[in-house]
Amino acid sequence: MGDLNCNFAAPQVDHNANLLSSIADVYSLQQLITDPTRCTESSSTLIYLIFTSWYDVSHAMGFRVWWRNSIKNHSLTLLDN
Repeated sequence: MGDLNCNFAAPQVDHNANLLSSIADVYSLQQLITDPTRCTESSSTLIYLIFTSWYDVSHAMGFRVWWRNSIKNHSLTLLDN
């Protein structure tokens, strides 16, 4: 979980986002956040990411991803049970 500064919502994914995605694939990690986590008047990015290897278990246990605009144009992102 963290601000990894790899925009997973970019139309053209950059080298660092591709590398992070490859690492997640190697370790069978699923990225949970799907909506933009930083929005401005001219852009939106998905840079706050939560990866898990327990994707099915986390959903079965009722974990939910919460986010909302909280600090300027950044969204608070957390995993709640």
